Amino acid sequence: MPEYLDFNGLTRYNNKIKAINATLANNGVKNLLNFNAWKDVEMYHGIKEIDNNVITITATGTDCYTRYSITPENLFPETARITVTEGHTYVFTWNYVALNDQTNDKVYVFKNGISEGNFQTSSTTQKLSCPIPTGVTFITFRLGVYTQGNSATYSNLMIRDATILDSTYQPYAQTNVQLTEFVQNPLTTTEIDTLWNN
Repeated sequence: MPEYLDFNGLTRYNNKIKAINATLANNGVKNLLNFNAWKDVEMYHGIKEIDNNVITITATGTDCYTRYSITPENLFPETARITVTEGHTYVFTWNYVALNDQTNDKVYVFKNGISEGNFQTSSTTQKLSCPIPTGVTFITFRLGVYTQGNSATYSNLMIRDATILDSTYQPYAQTNVQLTEFVQNPLTTTEIDTLWNN
């Protein structure tokens, strides 16, 4: 008989359970970015308008961008995180339309939410590749409009594993994998090791 890790054993690895759940939930999902969850993001030096999978940003001050208020009690909410696997490369794509001839708007991607060693590019490139190093479990991103008074629209935001070659936009769709499934249908320790190591 296969050896199983029971529910009490799983609860001792709460963070690993979350990682496994996220991995399973994203299985077969091309777009890992849940725009409907992310759209409640705050603004720094600006205002936003949301319409379906579109965010229009208007800068009311210099260097306007999307952000989350981060405190020790609220360190990057789940809505700000895209679960990633170290050793993989992820591709962030978007459509960008500027109100004026603006070339200094940027998009940033942060590893584990940390500014140091971030990925960044001009918004006009509409694509950013992000190879994930060891120790990184999630990424966050920031959309910006640099010059006060300017506006820009970002739409069709998508983050996908680079192994998925099709770059055509696809809305986020989550496979509903719940923790209760581990209780009802426990994984073997071999299956758990495979998920943890991939």
